[in-house]
Amino acid sequence: MRTIDPAHWPRRPHFELFRSYELPHLAVTAPVDVTGLKTAAARHALSLFHALVWATTRAANEVPELRRRIRGETVVEHDVVHPSFTAAGPDETFL
Repeated sequence: MRTIDPAHWPRRPHFELFRSYELPHLAVTAPVDVTGLKTAAARHALSLFHALVWATTRAANEVPELRRRIRGETVVEHDVVHPSFTAAGPDETFL
């Protein structure tokens, strides 16, 4: 893990804006074609959900900005992140 020096960070204005928010989070939704992943998962008898978890986690770890977190008054970049996922249970609960 490394600390980001805000004095030399091009995204400092964004940090200043978001750190003033009570919940400094952003959610983005976009359509993604997962046909290739679905085909590969089926070919190897793997769960599509597990394949999506693997692909998403791998992608998050390959993009430095997605490994960054606000910790108190600073921004840190983790070497590795371990995202969590929610799955719908059979009785309308979440696993």
